[in-house]
Amino acid sequence: MGLRFVVVGTLDAAVRAELEAFGGGSTVIGPVDAAAAARLLLGGSADSLVSSPQWRAHSAAHPFQQMLDAEFARAVRYRHPIALLSIEVDGLAELRASQGGPAAEAYLSRLDAALRRSLREMDVLARLEDDTFGVLLPETGGTGAAHVAERLRALAARVLAKPAEGGERRGIPLKATVSVGLSESPAEGVVTGRDLHARAVAARSRAREGGGDRVVD
Repeated sequence: MGLRFVVVGTLDAAVRAELEAFGGGSTVIGPVDAAAAARLLLGGSADSLVSSPQWRAHSAAHPFQQMLDAEFARAVRYRHPIALLSIEVDGLAELRASQGGPAAEAYLSRLDAALRRSLREMDVLARLEDDTFGVLLPETGGTGAAHVAERLRALAARVLAKPAEGGERRGIPLKATVSVGLSESPAEGVVTGRDLHARAVAARSRAREGGGDRVVD
């Protein structure tokens, strides 16, 4: 089932066709101005907001981003909270240098499995880049998300402290941690799923710059 998109900005035929094909058939409203788009979203007449100049990059994005956009739109429509965690392994390059590529991948795979086991069925975890994970937390406000983030940070520290099988220095623990960025909605300035993601990534960068092994919102 498709979504109902409200478009801000210019809209050519090719972009309209991509939007209408999204999700197996979607409805496009607009283009309209930002004020009208906000009214349509809040009034339940649209499911998602699209800035059409960015749509081509968006449509080629990781499936996690598309899921985030859809879940964010539902959260806005029904006025429910939603949160996002951006998790990066601290010092992955050093991990590879000391234990080798296969061992580093084993660490990441083990971390992925451990994180998944600790989340609710409704939560969504995806490995977005080589050393980065995204965790989507529907129906979760800032306080609840902070508790989840801290629990995952501590879990990661335990998982990454164990030696990985296949490492060049097998049996020698390597201390590795994660930096976690947290964002939530509703929040001022967060009007799209991309805003939510950008804030989580920025918070993760601050966590890393602060020394890692911490949660920042």
